Amino acid sequence: MPIHTSPFPTTHDTIGASTLSSPARVPSSPPSPSPQSRRNIDNGHGSSNGANNQLTSASNGVAAIDLDKRLSQYTVDWTKFPGGSKEKVEDVFEDEDQGPEFGGPEDFTLNLEKYLKGTASPEDRKQPDEDDTDPEEDALPDYSPSPSPRVRHHHSQNQEEVEESEFGPPVDMSTPSHLMWRKNYSSGKEETRLEDIEESLPSSPEKDNSPSKNGDENDMEESRTYTTIFREIEDLQKQRRDWDEKIKENESQLASARDEIEHLRAELRRKDTLLSEASDRLGEEGMLREQLKALKLKADEKATSSGDDSENIAKLQEELRDAREQLEKRDEALEDGGTKLRELTASSELQLRQKNTEIDDLKAHIDEKELQIAETDEELTEVQRQYEALKGRIESLEMRNSPLEEKNILLEKELSSVRAELASQRNAVLTMAVDLSVEIDGKDYHDVIRSLQLQLKEMKESSHNHGKSTQVEEELQSKLDQAQSALQRTVSEKEAAETEWQRSKDLLVETRSLITTIEGENTRLAARIQELNSNFAKVREEVDRLKEQHRQELASINVQPTPVQPAINNPDRMNELREAHRLEIQNLREINTNTINDLRTSYNDTIQHLRAVLSTSEKRATSLHNQLLSTQATITTQSNEINVLKSEIEQLQSTLALKEETSAEMDKMIAKSIEKREREWERKTELLLKERDKMGKALMWAWGEKEVGKPSSAERTKSRENGGGGVSGDGSGPEEKKARQGYRYKYVVRS
Repeated sequence: MPIHTSPFPTTHDTIGASTLSSPARVPSSPPSPSPQSRRNIDNGHGSSNGANNQLTSASNGVAAIDLDKRLSQYTVDWTKFPGGSKEKVEDVFEDEDQGPEFGGPEDFTLNLEKYLKGTASPEDRKQPDEDDTDPEEDALPDYSPSPSPRVRHHHSQNQEEVEESEFGPPVDMSTPSHLMWRKNYSSGKEETRLEDIEESLPSSPEKDNSPSKNGDENDMEESRTYTTIFREIEDLQKQRRDWDEKIKENESQLASARDEIEHLRAELRRKDTLLSEASDRLGEEGMLREQLKALKLKADEKATSSGDDSENIAKLQEELRDAREQLEKRDEALEDGGTKLRELTASSELQLRQKNTEIDDLKAHIDEKELQIAETDEELTEVQRQYEALKGRIESLEMRNSPLEEKNILLEKELSSVRAELASQRNAVLTMAVDLSVEIDGKDYHDVIRSLQLQLKEMKESSHNHGKSTQVEEELQSKLDQAQSALQRTVSEKEAAETEWQRSKDLLVETRSLITTIEGENTRLAARIQELNSNFAKVREEVDRLKEQHRQELASINVQPTPVQPAINNPDRMNELREAHRLEIQNLREINTNTINDLRTSYNDTIQHLRAVLSTSEKRATSLHNQLLSTQATITTQSNEINVLKSEIEQLQSTLALKEETSAEMDKMIAKSIEKREREWERKTELLLKERDKMGKALMWAWGEKEVGKPSSAERTKSRENGGGGVSGDGSGPEEKKARQGYRYKYVVRS
């Protein structure tokens, strides 16, 4: 039974065929690069079933080679064609092979330098007379055309050589026969070549540049030419994408070829074990053959003496059949072991593929984690940048707002002092009016002053008439002048203070508008919490201080003694003045309380707004802090996972490197053992052939004795005298010099 389970015939299957000797029908040079051969090469790389077809059709390739050799012996008589001669036929082919009509070459990448850089190509420099290109070619923009089909074809050939080098055996290893023929002859049936694509563009303006056509037709022709050129460019780009897909398919086929190489290596290791078992079996068979030869010799010696040896021969034949049955059983056991070994190799290959897929998944997971880390880092930097910008804006606003607040406080102090002076002056005027018994009920401050002036005039008239109390009038006049000057001064100061206060109020409104504009940004703040708290405490202290100051001022106003007025003789007028002064003071108090209430409400609104901003900023800070902690935790976990995955990848890479080294060493050892075993096979086959010749001679001698009997002494002497002219027999051993044993071919009818 055959012991080889490989689906392909190899040189190991034939006894005596050494791998060091080259095959008998390997051609000295590769076949001519015909389109069919290129199509076969491309098909071998482009289709998924091409490799298997090449591996299983070596005999078809040999038949195709013989057919090519036979066809190459024929010639064509061109004179038998209707054209009459070979030159005419070649002219016809040359006319049919012309390039496209738009003036460019079929391989348009020759003008790539001209299209991209605007400089002439080397061919245009060599032929300046033929440098008149089409305006369509000069008008093309910076355009990156698809790679040249010839360059692609050369690349596909180089890729084929690289792929074939994957199947090349080591120097000292045997090569399977189906792979030997595959290198030079391929059996593909499909091909896609860009050289065969004819660019059917309209004729160039050089051909159509006849004077009979007008400018509109030329423009239409140029636009049509542009559209056709762009359509051709799109087709070429589509072909380029197709070629890229084919390259990817070739890469996948290369991976499958590598898997097949691994399978062949496993098959080679399995065959090594089978060969070792076969060598052991051959040793046993040799021993059995020696025993069989000995038994045959004994049978031949005993054949003439007695007929009882037939029983011994039958016994020996039975023993031989038993031995053959044992050998068949061993072959079956070897086949079972081979199937188990194949199952084990298949399972190991499946596990290896699973590990490779797991490694690819881990690499993809690592890449995703790295991208996530990079995105989180970018988001963190963006948040920090925005935080710093808002922090700077808040500091600038605080710096601008702090002097305004101080100025506002000073203005409020000045306004309160001016109002206090004005109140004191009004009190003095009212007391004077009361002393002079001027009516002040329901009168304004100015009306009270007018009534005092009228009263003074009347007093002057009465003093002229009566000549009394002149000294009192002078004192009253001086006091009245002082009061008027003080009143004017206080009014001017009040107006200045009000204008300043209005200006500060406008500035405060402006600052409030600025604060409201950045409220949306303040919601995202995550800092300045402690400083804002301290500022809030300072503001609260300032409010408390202002309240205390206002309370003290009110107490001082209430407790302030009335100025000592000189005794006035008229008590009714003095009462009127007192009443007017009291009313004026009451009005000033109301005005002061209203302004203070307005300031308090505005300040409370500002404080509430700042508190809201502070609360939102605190919430934003806590959320950002939580996000930062979560991102840091995810980064740490991802870094740990990345470290673990990197360590796993390093371990897997080290194991792969170790496996590759061990496989290389095993390949060397296998090659050496196979070479040694093949040399041993050659020696054994030579010995077996010699023994077969000897056994054939002995068998022919025995058959001759059975058929024609032994030659007599007279025939021996006669044959010796004639130089040995037997019928067709051969001698064996020392009997060859004495006589030849004759034998008769039983199917020949002799006359």
